[in-house]
Amino acid sequence: MSDRTLYAISDQRQPFNLHENEAITHTVNWRNVIGGTISTSAWSSESGLTVASATNDDYTASARLSGSQGRYRVTNKVVDTNGDTHERILDIAIFRNENLGEDDYGD
Repeated sequence: MSDRTLYAISDQRQPFNLHENEAITHTVNWRNVIGGTISTSAWSSESGLTVASATNDDYTASARLSGSQGRYRVTNKVVDTNGDTHERILDIAIFRNENLGEDDYGD
């Protein structure tokens, strides 16, 4: 069995798991939260987690997340066209698990 890294992302909605060396694109839907549309979106994270390919449209903000083993906090901060600032905080745990078999991922 090979080493694996599991990613668990929680924004109080849904966890995600990935194979080692993969990344996940996480999207925050702001449609029912903001008063206008997204004017700007910024992602920030703790050291050890990579945030890449950040994009947004009128109501969603997305970023590609990857990193090494550990626990991290990622923040997506948007400013809407009314000038209001909103934040969504994601808690991410990346686990190394040496006891997983290939079939555990539905391969």
